[in-house]
Amino acid sequence: MSNIVIEVQSAQNYFFEKVDIRDIAALERIYTKYQPTDSIHFAAETHVDKSIENPCIFTETNVLGTQNLLECHRKFQLQRFHLISTDEVYGDIPDGGLFTEESLLRPSNPYSSSKASSEMLVHAYARTF
Repeated sequence: MSNIVIEVQSAQNYFFEKVDIRDIAALERIYTKYQPTDSIHFAAETHVDKSIENPCIFTETNVLGTQNLLECHRKFQLQRFHLISTDEVYGDIPDGGLFTEESLLRPSNPYSSSKASSEMLVHAYARTF
């Protein structure tokens, strides 16, 4: 893994900006500065236990943050939007079963609910816009 990071970091088109995805004005400044063509959205609050202690931050970051990125994607007319999610959006795995992309979403805690909501926003934006 570390060699992939080194390879990516040395690419001429790689830039790192630390910004809160809940801050759409900051995101818009970055999109204006770098003019990206695509987005890969990894940002998220994680861990079920933390989401039980403070569910609000999970909704703010994972849902509002995703919407902010989607709005930037739309405003700046990017080509692709890739969302990295979690299998936890499907809930508890059935005995001996597997999840597929066709499985029903059945989140069971604030973390997985916020990630499922994020997925639904991506689907809605893809269909609507």
